[in-house]
Amino acid sequence: MRALLWASILCSHFSLTQGTETCDCGGGTTTATENTTSDDDSTENTTSDDDSTENTIVVVAPENTTNSSSTGGGQSSGPGRLLTGESNGTSESDAEDDSASTAATEECVCVVVPEVISSFTSTLSVADPAELVNFDLEAMTESMQDSQGWTDAVAVPTFKLNVAFTLPAGTVVTTLQCESIARAAFDVDPTDAVTCSTGDSDSASDSSRRLQAVVLDVQIAYSSSEDAVSGATAVADTSSLVSELAAEGIDIDAADVSASSPTVDVEIAWEVTSTAAITAPAAADFTDAVGDDIAVTVVVSEIAVTYTIQPCSVLLEASTCPSGSQAVANADEVGCGSALCTMEADSDACCATVMTTSSANINSMVGSLMAVVLAIPVFWL
Repeated sequence: MRALLWASILCSHFSLTQGTETCDCGGGTTTATENTTSDDDSTENTTSDDDSTENTIVVVAPENTTNSSSTGGGQSSGPGRLLTGESNGTSESDAEDDSASTAATEECVCVVVPEVISSFTSTLSVADPAELVNFDLEAMTESMQDSQGWTDAVAVPTFKLNVAFTLPAGTVVTTLQCESIARAAFDVDPTDAVTCSTGDSDSASDSSRRLQAVVLDVQIAYSSSEDAVSGATAVADTSSLVSELAAEGIDIDAADVSASSPTVDVEIAWEVTSTAAITAPAAADFTDAVGDDIAVTVVVSEIAVTYTIQPCSVLLEASTCPSGSQAVANADEVGCGSALCTMEADSDACCATVMTTSSANINSMVGSLMAVVLAIPVFWL
């Protein structure tokens, strides 16, 4: 048993320790890779009453790290951190501490995190515009972030009021006239967009136009829910529309003009920034986020993905690493230097040099150690 203890101590002289640690390299995710080869005692050997041996490898920070470790495991101010191995077991006897300083080589590799922007639109159709007084965009956004696990989401809504006006057969109104009349009749702010469709009336022949009613499909896009509610009230009063038509030389009896019940489509443009593209939420997720005070029908568009920092995985799908290197592990979690990866600029980040370790060297080391153990005089044992 003592021979095994001596072998353990001797092996610690040539121990190779590898570990990972996070350090601060000025932004992004940072991984510190340690390759430690000790030339002296760096093993804490504790022998208990049942002859069990515990080995704790102590890895010290590189020489340019000025802070020393504390028993609380504090972080140094430099690019490296002090790693102290901790024993998992408890010895019943007094521990004999043979630990000494260990020469360490720590390579701090700063890994840039990808920044992916997922864009999509959710359209919430509201049959009763009056219910929009209960719409709370901030609460809805927070609910979606909680349910989807988003940490950075921006939602920009547009409230599109839809209404159709039916005019007597034979009425001639161009699309441009329709837009101008609607804007004036319903006092639409210049920053809000108005679109108008006159159906087939523009292209219909004079004879067919005289036989069919003319329908003006008007859509007014508001930036706030309050304006959309006010607009829905305004379009219900057709007298203002008749007045503006008259101003354009189109005389119609007010009794011959009718308006459909207005509806509102709340189109919300979403941009979610994360380290990977998101999956489009289900329509039910938005229904839950809106709450029970608004009845909505939801349609969700497909996701469009753009990059502020493109992940290496995109580059490696189309390109091969240079000779002597291979794709880094978890390439989708490693970012390039810009929104577009190129092998010329980003091979250092996306490709890792292939390191080979000779098994013959390892066997030679083990054989040498065993020879030393066997050469120890018997009385030492």
